[in-house]
Amino acid sequence: MSKKYLSNYLHLFKKMKNVAPLLFVIAIISILFSFNFIKNVKAQDSITVDEFSVPTSSAYTTEIANGLDGNLWFTESNTNTIGKIATSGAITEFTMNQPSNPVGITSGPDGNIWFTESDPQANSIGRITPDGAITHFHIPTNNSLPQTITSGPDGNLWFTEYGADKIGRITPSGVITEFPVPNNNGESLYLYAITTGPDGNLWFTESDVLADKIGKITPQGTITEYSLPTSRSSPTAITTGPDGNLWYIVADYHNGTYDGSRIGRITINGSITEFPYNGTGVPYDITTGSDGNLWFTERLNSEIGQITPSGTITEFSVPNGDNRGIAKGPDDNLWYAETSVNKIARLSSISAPTPTPTPTPAIKDYKQNRNADGSLVPWANETLFNLTNCASMASEGCAITSLADVIASYGLQTLPDASVINPGNLNNYLAQNPGTYSGCSIYFNTAGRAVNFTVLQNDFPWVPLQTRIQHIDDALSSGNLVIAGIGGHFVVLYKKAANPAADGSPDYYIADPYRYVPYATGDRSGMLLSQAYHSIDQLVGVLQVVVLNNKTPEPGESWSIVAHSPVTFLVTDPNGNQTGFDPSSNTTVEAIPNSSYGIQQGLIDDTGINPPQPDILYYGQENPAEGTYEIKVTGTGSGEYTLDFAESTGPGNSSLQTVEGTASIGKTDTYIITNSSDSNNQQVISKDVTFDTLRADLLSLYQRDLIDNKGIYTSLKAEVDIAEKANMVQNPVLRLITTKLAFVAITNELNAQRDKRITEDAYQILINDVHILQNSNNVVSPTPTPSGGGS
Repeated sequence: MSKKYLSNYLHLFKKMKNVAPLLFVIAIISILFSFNFIKNVKAQDSITVDEFSVPTSSAYTTEIANGLDGNLWFTESNTNTIGKIATSGAITEFTMNQPSNPVGITSGPDGNIWFTESDPQANSIGRITPDGAITHFHIPTNNSLPQTITSGPDGNLWFTEYGADKIGRITPSGVITEFPVPNNNGESLYLYAITTGPDGNLWFTESDVLADKIGKITPQGTITEYSLPTSRSSPTAITTGPDGNLWYIVADYHNGTYDGSRIGRITINGSITEFPYNGTGVPYDITTGSDGNLWFTERLNSEIGQITPSGTITEFSVPNGDNRGIAKGPDDNLWYAETSVNKIARLSSISAPTPTPTPTPAIKDYKQNRNADGSLVPWANETLFNLTNCASMASEGCAITSLADVIASYGLQTLPDASVINPGNLNNYLAQNPGTYSGCSIYFNTAGRAVNFTVLQNDFPWVPLQTRIQHIDDALSSGNLVIAGIGGHFVVLYKKAANPAADGSPDYYIADPYRYVPYATGDRSGMLLSQAYHSIDQLVGVLQVVVLNNKTPEPGESWSIVAHSPVTFLVTDPNGNQTGFDPSSNTTVEAIPNSSYGIQQGLIDDTGINPPQPDILYYGQENPAEGTYEIKVTGTGSGEYTLDFAESTGPGNSSLQTVEGTASIGKTDTYIITNSSDSNNQQVISKDVTFDTLRADLLSLYQRDLIDNKGIYTSLKAEVDIAEKANMVQNPVLRLITTKLAFVAITNELNAQRDKRITEDAYQILINDVHILQNSNNVVSPTPTPSGGGS
């Protein structure tokens, strides 16, 4: 209230000194209502604030985010430092040896922390692993001044470029794409904050007073803008609220004051409502609390604000008056940056609504790493599938442990090898059954069949979110459980919550294989998915849904076909149905009955020590039809690839075949599988080689220097041309002789240059091509001369 208005009301009070006391009280209440003081309630006694000093002085703590490792992470803009604070208050700092000025910060879908580096010399997006390893990714546009960053619905990170009027997208591998925002006012838009909305889009603020807009960008880059109702607004922070709307802050500065500040709400359809802020500070950042309300920090006064979804604002006194970034922590408390006093604060004792009772998990709840007392579980130090090049169960055993939870909950007491069911014994059993895994990745279709269960659904992130949600709901209502991939980590969904998550998406109770520190309280089993990690809507870009049927399967067969490295593939069944990626239409299709296709994300190390496993391209099918299947493998880059063909017809009857090839962009290799109902007749995968594909392999290997001499490449290509012409000779006897001689010449030259001008890997690919092509043309395969012999 200004001094002028206060003087006027004091004068009025003096005139009313003889009014009856009751009328006097009514008058005062009326005056307070006229200033919205009832709307902005002052509360003093329902919160507790604990402060934790940052070790480095003058750090300028700015933004803070909840990490997937059970800690909170924050930026120190003045000292080029990223800080980590445990819920106990212990702080660790990671200082960069270069200019950075980190500002925005968020947790990524890869389990790392991502932050913006707004120093012009840096002009980068930074990534820090849970153990402190930092990588910088330069933004293509110079002086872009990146501000805030968020984890997107598509499995990427999205950020604002304050100095370039662009929205940036960065993949977990560091590839950056920029999207210009329309600008018709001739001045910078000053793009500031960005968040993932409940609609699967990204929402951002245009903080220049001439912009007056909230923007929306789809994961494909289409931008829509919504003008604010008040001109010369300056929207800053934005977040998704508990009511399924977006909430933002307008720190409105006019005539030397911030008396026009507001808290705004915008629906996903663009309908806007604004609520006046009548406090004495300046709202800064906003987030959703565990009480179902929104909370915002304030500068220039010692208060924290709360606003309900209906718009009632309450302010709480806090120790200091320059508070910046705010986030809900893994302990459900609010954590915020006290910038001017170099501290991180924890706000607790928030009065929460009566929660839906959390049921005790009705399923078996094994752990991959630790017991509640901190001791290791018996299988913690075993490596995945007993392979020395794989991480331990404690680090990356979430998928195997989730599978053990499910099949034990379905009533399985012993595995087919008679061992008692637990994650360690399941790991050992799968290790003895090739085809249930490859490398360090589990193959759910064949692994399920190997323990006598079939996969009903294996939905990958490209499947529409509503379809995945429907499959989860159908599974749970039918007495099945769901193994959910949530970005390199797997958990089990066992019950749908009565109430949706804060962003309005459906929520589910989880059994989590990993126990976080502190171990006594670090078990997230029994929590809601949105509380433990993220909401379903926020996981849209990474969510994998695996459903095993809760009954013994009928006799049948399961396939897992998996590609490693730079390729896609398309499977065609004997009836002409297709599943996979169709390069002719640039779309993913899934028309083969009981099939699935997509990217299964590589496991992240839950301990944060090792880098993530590589993603795999996965095709799964239950009970494939008899007849011939065709697999067309198309290169998306250059390099060698492997194609695993795994099958299982039940316990103790699994197999794995692996073929190798060379990829280049657009090059296609074709493989054939003939499926027979004879259980004693193992399916065989073979490459369909033509003279054209042999020449394509030669060119690809030469371009990648696996054939390192142009003369050798030219000579081999000429010999392939000769063989093709020989194969076209009309006289069958002459055709047989000349073709055989041509293939002998190719084989002899390959042998002569093996491990000289042709690497061993290239030799194996080419000699295999030659042998297949010879047989397909009814030519007796010549006996290869010894390695290095011939000319």
